[in-house]
Order: sequence, then C-alpha cells, then structure tokens
Amino acid sequence: NVEEYTSIFKTLDELYRNTYEDACAKYLDGKIDKERFKKMYQHEIRELVTGDSEKEHYASNQTKYVSTIAVYKEWFSQA
Repeated sequence: NVEEYTSIFKTLDELYRNTYEDACAKYLDGKIDKERFKKMYQHEIRELVTGDSEKEHYASNQTKYVSTIAVYKEWFSQA
C-alpha cells in the first residue's frame, strides 16, 4: 500500500544522505584520498546541500549532516 512505499522511500532517502555523511566524515578525517573524493563527488555534494529536493535536510542549524555541510563549505565557500 501507499503508506508502506512512502515509509520505504523515506528510509532509503535517509540512508542515501547518511552514506554521504559518513563518506564526508572520512574525508574530513583524512581517511580517504581527498583529491579523488572531490573529483568523484563534488557535483553530488553540491546537489545534496543546495538542490531543491534535498536542501530542507541541510538548511537547518540543527541538521545532523554536519560533515556533509563542512565539506560543502570547504569546497564552495572559496568562490
């Protein structure tokens, strides 16, 4: 039914964001190749933080996606 599919979608959507959050935390900790990570995920990180479909999760001062926002700011606040 619709409620089940909605619940599954919300769960998968959060898992998607959490995966980027984990990867960004590893990036910030220096546990992965930073240059390669930026080349591979620069567009995706920008879309997560600023894209219309996801930005509600990143716009709040109380967001739980602090690593993703920190990476976004590192890459895009220099412009």
